Amino acid sequence: MSQFSSEPIRVPADLGFDKARLARLKRWMQRYADTGRWPGGAVLIARHGELAFFDCAGHADVEAKRPWQRDLIARIYSMTKPVTAVALMMLYEEARLHLDDPVEAYLPEFKNRQLLIPGATSLDQTVPIKTKITIHHLLTHTSGLSLFTNPGLLGEAYAKEKLGLALTYGGLDKMVRRIAELPLEWEPGTKWQYSTGSDVIGRIVEVVSGMTLDKYFATRIFEPLGMADTGFSVPESEISRFPRSMRLRLAAWHCTKRRRFRNGGKARLIRSAAEAGSWEPSTTIGGSPKCCGLEVNSTANASSVPAL
Repeated sequence: MSQFSSEPIRVPADLGFDKARLARLKRWMQRYADTGRWPGGAVLIARHGELAFFDCAGHADVEAKRPWQRDLIARIYSMTKPVTAVALMMLYEEARLHLDDPVEAYLPEFKNRQLLIPGATSLDQTVPIKTKITIHHLLTHTSGLSLFTNPGLLGEAYAKEKLGLALTYGGLDKMVRRIAELPLEWEPGTKWQYSTGSDVIGRIVEVVSGMTLDKYFATRIFEPLGMADTGFSVPESEISRFPRSMRLRLAAWHCTKRRRFRNGGKARLIRSAAEAGSWEPSTTIGGSPKCCGLEVNSTANASSVPAL
């Protein structure tokens, strides 16, 4: 378990926080639980490796009336994206890729991409793209790729094929190959749109590192940070810490080790609230400096900061 599973909460002011303002978080969470906007939630804030705040509201398991606790394990959904971005930036720091590299240099299936014409009514109404997709475009969601939640012709095509759920295609590599077969919605670099770019980044990490994404995350990021509770699956020995209602809701996503689900770089990691403090930058939840050692020093000043 994380160091924050049982660590006492410090006086907020000693860590640079205002106690009265932190109390607003509790009221906000409780209001959401009381009005039914969510079943429950927890917030943990740490700075410099010390715990400044933890509180919760509602239930982690509504049927069992189980309250949230620091060591409960839950899905972190799109907070998988920062992990994927850091994985890529570690390879960048090692000079194994450049952010301006074309994606096709690592994934040949992205060569000779097509672009939907304005007002297209079918996916075959295309012209060749003028600008190659780069890694920078993927990081900033300006690649022209889409997502199954997006409107329009291309978004509908992604939804129909469930692109963004790697299990449907038998793995990340197969799903990314299918994404590459579909046209782009616009020229890379000209517009922003939430997309499957993080999944493609995850595949690039696999190709460049020679590891599967889950292995890279584990050996290069989670193990060095002592983040034993974070990964794509829950070990059977820890399943009691994974709320039953969440297990039932996510059974189709294979989130136990017995039915391991190694998905893309977008939204499938799990972790405990206590472990959040080992990851997030100090401007959000958490603030352990351990994270910073894995991130490139130039990222904060670069024009290529990932749009997470």
